[in-house]
Amino acid sequence: SLTVENKLKNKGIIILNVENIGYDFYAWKTAITLPDLHIEKFDRLVLLNSSAHGPFFSVKNFLNTIEQKDADIIGAIISLEKVRHIQSYFFYFKKSAITSDAFRAYWLNLVPLRGWEDNIKNHEMKITSYFTEHHLKVDAYFIGIDDLNPSFFYPNLLYRAKLPFIKIAKIPKKKNLVLFLKLAFRYVLMWFNLKIIR
Repeated sequence: SLTVENKLKNKGIIILNVENIGYDFYAWKTAITLPDLHIEKFDRLVLLNSSAHGPFFSVKNFLNTIEQKDADIIGAIISLEKVRHIQSYFFYFKKSAITSDAFRAYWLNLVPLRGWEDNIKNHEMKITSYFTEHHLKVDAYFIGIDDLNPSFFYPNLLYRAKLPFIKIAKIPKKKNLVLFLKLAFRYVLMWFNLKIIR
């Protein structure tokens, strides 16, 4: 609504409505390359898409943990499926990455791809190697234990690691009923705590 939009604008939050092409990567490019945004002045940049649900655990603890990582770019998860890559639902860029020539060139040269699989293959699967080839350090809160997708095959490990954002749509429901009950309980608990804090 306009009321909510105005409240966000009063807090310095910019809302962009963009054509739905190119999935999350192209939407991020649209924002990052805005001349008025002056992205190079940012100390940190978080990119989070709508496929993640939560928070199920403390975001503050999560951010504190990844901030301590000796890396320029940190993901929630590094998957070893096909190639080593940060799963694209969460990226955390430090100043050293944001101000790099590689960061600027990556987003300026990114082209929109219409197919979901094309985006996974050409953006998600390649962004990590692009930045490491340009001498930026990459790490994650959780690193996969084998070549299976952690979001799909190891949701219980993500839960035990207290990852606040989990891709629920990827989890097979019947095999993980207990986990879903735990997540529902955690979500209510987090929501209740937020209400108390407010």
